[in-house]
Amino acid sequence: MTAKGLSYAWQNWLPLRCQPLQGMLLLRRADNVSALDGTQGADDRSCFGVELWIHEASPCPPSSIVLLHSSPTVLIASGRLEGQALRFVVAHGPHRAHASSVKQEWWKRLNHLCHSFDGNGAWIMMLDANCRVGSSTSNAIGDWQADPEDESGQLFHKLLLELDAWLPATFCHTMFDSGGTLRQKRSGEFDRSDFVAVPSIWRSCTCQAWVEPHISAGHVLVDHLASILTLEVSLQRRNKAASRAKRIDVAALADPANDAVVGQIIQTAPRPDWVVDASEHAALLVDHLYRGLSTTFPVQCKRMRKGYLSEQSEALHRIVASLRHSVRERKAAHRLAFIRCAWLAWRSAVEPFHTFFCGRWLLQLEVRTGLGCMLLRRYGVALRRSCREDRNQMYANLAADVEAASPAELHTAVKRVLRPRKFRKAGLDPLPVLYKANGEQCGSAAEVTDTWREHFRVLEGGSVTTPDSLLSACRERQNSFEGIDQIDAADLPAWIDLEASFRRMSGRKAAGPDLLPPMLCRRFSPQLTTVFWPLLLKTMC
Repeated sequence: MTAKGLSYAWQNWLPLRCQPLQGMLLLRRADNVSALDGTQGADDRSCFGVELWIHEASPCPPSSIVLLHSSPTVLIASGRLEGQALRFVVAHGPHRAHASSVKQEWWKRLNHLCHSFDGNGAWIMMLDANCRVGSSTSNAIGDWQADPEDESGQLFHKLLLELDAWLPATFCHTMFDSGGTLRQKRSGEFDRSDFVAVPSIWRSCTCQAWVEPHISAGHVLVDHLASILTLEVSLQRRNKAASRAKRIDVAALADPANDAVVGQIIQTAPRPDWVVDASEHAALLVDHLYRGLSTTFPVQCKRMRKGYLSEQSEALHRIVASLRHSVRERKAAHRLAFIRCAWLAWRSAVEPFHTFFCGRWLLQLEVRTGLGCMLLRRYGVALRRSCREDRNQMYANLAADVEAASPAELHTAVKRVLRPRKFRKAGLDPLPVLYKANGEQCGSAAEVTDTWREHFRVLEGGSVTTPDSLLSACRERQNSFEGIDQIDAADLPAWIDLEASFRRMSGRKAAGPDLLPPMLCRRFSPQLTTVFWPLLLKTMC
């Protein structure tokens, strides 16, 4: 690694602390061999690459980082922070000695890349911009330690405004001490050349920026100093939804092609000893069957509410939904721009409305809105056609089920075709108002739970207990039984009686609390009888 490459190391740091998360996000840029894109050698301007380092314990998980673009002077990556999309830019701009055409070309290319990979993400930028800013101020750049804005500074300023980012090092309330980072070899003075930009939505957060001369990469001569920025961002932690239990695919159990696999799962069921309690015996059998069948034949979750829609319809629906949301957002942005320009024209006594309501952004917005509407119509027509085909196929399958159904299940199959009110999906009912015994209204979830618990305690004559205490009490009561409990052998059900009970069960019924579908009992009654026969004897004897 060359001395020039080391001289730029540890140039820009951005520690990001998020509450209530504990951790730190460390981003580093260096003008040596890139650690992400693997570029080797130098480009025509002797730039040895840029790097992006993410701390393994940062609130932005390293596993969420995706490389979007890499070149010797520009690196763009994406990540996520508590559900928020982020975009990282690490770049090295052309030096001030380069021709104006070179600067214009590089900044134009960087602008194009950032807009190409925007994706509605918040931008974090770390640049050795080789520019001067400060004389022209805006929401993105302040007047603290201002320098005369040069050509590259104008292009950088424009990019910050378009990406809705700002430079904390240019504002007096966030920057401390001198902001010079680049040491001039001849005069020995420090110029502000390296910047860290963060999203404008974080402007209200606690922010501190400074230059740290003690961070060094071990080089002999002082070249660049580290530009450090710390942020304390408060983000709302998203509660993860409780995972639902896996469901077993009933259609897979009814498929004769899967008989061998289901039979193998039943055959490998445990055979508890006679001394094992009947309840524990049943729990072991049910747990084995459920885990084996749910792992082998899980119900595939579908995004669509109608279960008969095909994968093609689901894909078309995702496209239509995305287009619908984008068109709605662009129309809302167009309306807000119209109102804003109307206010500006109203405030101005000279300029007409059309001088404000114009520009490249507005043209791009209207073009993309029109393109989105055109694509929405085309994909909408294709989606309606696909849904009609899926519905026709569904009715054809229902007719086949009615034809093949047994007399006992014929009425159920016919009702699925007619779909009376009891088979239609009901809407959501409003939550009732709950009052306590003293007439006061329940004002929290805890009060609602306590009120219902007290209601059923009085109704059933129960008492407050815990699962472990209830289990211990049941065992003590069972073990303390004294008396004669005898059953005549002639009254015991036979093996064939248990098998008939399994076989006669309706396969179209819903699964019970054990989540085992009745179709398993109907189609595999002999195998299940062999497994559950010892349990039946244990409960009778």
